[in-house]
Amino acid sequence: MPCRMNSCLAFISFLQFQSCSCARRGRFVWDALALPILALSVSRPRVLILGLGGGTCARIIQDLSPEAVIVGVELDAEVLRVARENFDLDALEIEVCEMDALQFLREDKRKFDLIIDDVFAGYARSVKKPRWLPQPGFRLARRRLQPGGLLVTNALCREAKYLQQGLQRLFPALLRLRVSDYENEIFLAGPTKCLSSFQERAEVQSLQDITVERPGARSIKEIGSIRT
Repeated sequence: MPCRMNSCLAFISFLQFQSCSCARRGRFVWDALALPILALSVSRPRVLILGLGGGTCARIIQDLSPEAVIVGVELDAEVLRVARENFDLDALEIEVCEMDALQFLREDKRKFDLIIDDVFAGYARSVKKPRWLPQPGFRLARRRLQPGGLLVTNALCREAKYLQQGLQRLFPALLRLRVSDYENEIFLAGPTKCLSSFQERAEVQSLQDITVERPGARSIKEIGSIRT
């Protein structure tokens, strides 16, 4: 199963994760979105990013899993133009699909080990998840997962509850990742054994500025949330 974690490889990968943004102060949301790639034991994981944007998440995934095959979906042509001109998107050598994420989920029949939903609609303070989430979006995404695959979704706090409920109806287990100083709640959905191993490994590695927890747990374990 893709979710079985090799302890030695995971340890090395988490050290890579610790250093991939060493020049930055603290963590960004994209770090937490990319982190679940470490829960996969396949040597060449297939990753789908819905809401590619400037390619930051794809770049972090490549740092953590250089052999990953990444497909990025982005609707906004202007965003892609800026990403190519200013953020060297083409240098990542990933497949970029300029289309609506919902359309991609409905029409593309490929399977992925990890799907990351980073899709938002609107601008500035009006930004929110699109109307097709949680359903039919999460249901369609689940169909595009390999057996044992993982789904990650990025939510703002005000929308987190109903997205959490949508995921819990479809997946056996759920984790929530939070990054210090951000309002986002990131949900990781997948097999129970896989997510339990992922959470245990995260606790052992003491990730800076990231909290990993099970929604609804009585106590929250902060993982390195105080910056040094």
